[in-house]
Amino acid sequence: MVTAAVIGGGASGAITVDTLRKQGIETTVFERRDILGGVWVYDSDPGPLTVVPGRTGEQSDLVSNTPDFEGIEPGESINTSPGEYNRQTFENPHRYEPTPTFESLSTNVPERVMTYSDKPKWDWKENGVYTYPLQTRFVHHSTIQRYIEQYFQPNIDVVKFSTTVEKASKTKDGKWTLTTRTRSATEDVWAQTKYDHLVVATGHYHVPFIPDVPGIQLAYRLYPNRIVHSKHFRESNLDLFKDKTVVIVGSRASGADLVSLLAPIAHQTIQSVRATKGPIFKKSFVNQDKVVRAGEVVSYVCKDGGFNVETADGQSFSPDVVIYCTGYQYSYPFLRDQVPDLTDGVFLPDVYLHTFYTPDPSLAFVGVPVDAVSFRAFEYQAVWVARYISGQIELPSVDEQQLWNKRRFEERGSTRSYHSLSSLEAVQDFFDALTELGGGVKAQKKGGRDFPVFGRQDIDELKAAAPARWVEEPNKEAAEEESETSELDTGDSEGHTDDTSVDGDEK
Repeated sequence: MVTAAVIGGGASGAITVDTLRKQGIETTVFERRDILGGVWVYDSDPGPLTVVPGRTGEQSDLVSNTPDFEGIEPGESINTSPGEYNRQTFENPHRYEPTPTFESLSTNVPERVMTYSDKPKWDWKENGVYTYPLQTRFVHHSTIQRYIEQYFQPNIDVVKFSTTVEKASKTKDGKWTLTTRTRSATEDVWAQTKYDHLVVATGHYHVPFIPDVPGIQLAYRLYPNRIVHSKHFRESNLDLFKDKTVVIVGSRASGADLVSLLAPIAHQTIQSVRATKGPIFKKSFVNQDKVVRAGEVVSYVCKDGGFNVETADGQSFSPDVVIYCTGYQYSYPFLRDQVPDLTDGVFLPDVYLHTFYTPDPSLAFVGVPVDAVSFRAFEYQAVWVARYISGQIELPSVDEQQLWNKRRFEERGSTRSYHSLSSLEAVQDFFDALTELGGGVKAQKKGGRDFPVFGRQDIDELKAAAPARWVEEPNKEAAEEESETSELDTGDSEGHTDDTSVDGDEK
């Protein structure tokens, strides 16, 4: 029987394992935590977070040391004391495990397109009663975590919890050998297992990024606790910002959320926005009389007791803290030895249609696209991957795949937009392409999953939800243009909405 390993127990992992098993593929899921839900898991106390400005994912998210398995029989494990083979840094030893989910975080995509096609409701009835209001368009993060967890239940027997894939490499027999570490309070248990295929469903909201600008390195060295990333923001710590001057960098969802939460309590809230056109998240205009809007942060100037932040529109501020809502980087340290040039943190240049690694399609990714109607995109990718792994379909030639990769790079370059499907037309084209390459909507194998159908009702739902998230003023013309082109901001691989790109550009 064909075997596959899936890395990740979040939204993309849930649909992937279910689809693979329905296709008759023997599948194992590796989830590094003891709970399912991926980025929708809430960590009340995420602990400290080190984000050095300008540092890439490769510099931040290092490859782990691993024990020597030479002479160890297949199936045997190695037990070590906790942390004996730690990652090569103590800054973030467990691959940025805590999530960016904070207490009041809610969805910003409607239920119809943020569920899987065979379970189109966020919650099932409990004792005959739905556990959330049926007419609610957006829901609390706990509802999504519970939905993912419930969806996993038929496949819970193949999930290995608290298990991190520390290294994935190809052996001479053409199989993937995964070196895994299962953590407990008393020991780490290391093992090696082989699979025919590897599907990475880890999302990309783990390794945060702060852009490098003149003066920020010195300011960070002198005042590291005053230049932070939004990932570990929690409302339980709001008192830290009371009566402070706060600069929030970013105009997307995270920036808007923080503006709405901090403006009522801070002495002054400054929102630094790089883009001068485009619709603005409605939350950015809550308490707008208390918010100063400024241009892109272009430099830091250190002074006694602190620093000034200079912006592109000529303003200067002396903040108590700067919070960067500037997005995340793609990072796969477990693949770095096998595929050293897989990603620069911004994009994956050799991944065909955001899914298959062109040089070796036994490696696939589910959940790479952003702004892609996330849950529905995961399902399309999972069906395509499952049909290929089962031998039901073949992929286009390497030359054809490389041509797509080349054209995509020429259009988008090494920017976050490379993997962005930021319009309804782009989303529809992506779904149609995967359906055609996957052999059509209907499954050929009995029990296999059909491709979902993305149609008029889905589009109408997305358009109807837009006014709840955007405001037209003060960018009325840009907002109208946005509406005409039906551009989306529909979430990353786990359903959160992305912030700015890795290089600091607003998408």
